[in-house]
Amino acid sequence: MTLDEFYKICDAIVPDEYGCHRWPRAIDDKGYGRTKIGKVHRLALERKLGRPIRRGFHALHHCDYKPCVNPDHLYEGTDKDNVRDRSERYPEGAVKGGKACREKYGLPERNSKGQWTKRINL
Repeated sequence: MTLDEFYKICDAIVPDEYGCHRWPRAIDDKGYGRTKIGKVHRLALERKLGRPIRRGFHALHHCDYKPCVNPDHLYEGTDKDNVRDRSERYPEGAVKGGKACREKYGLPERNSKGQWTKRINL
């Protein structure tokens, strides 16, 4: 896949009820969209920024939905930004908790097919 092909796929995605643009192709075991040229949320953010993500920075999701490639839901940040963001959204620190935590905070979860299903409302 080329970057142009990636952009065409992204441009054709219809937003869901949360405004997320779910990557319609391969999802890795951590829930992120992938292609042979890289993680799709990183590629989408680099397109938005018009430059590569800076060294030591990551593509972070405001929506906490890993397969999302909506550029409006992505921002460049550090590990520290990610931890701060998580602690503000989930003050009890229950990001990787069980079912009760996912229900309380609206955390992403997988269905029987391994697809991420639930998202944060922005």
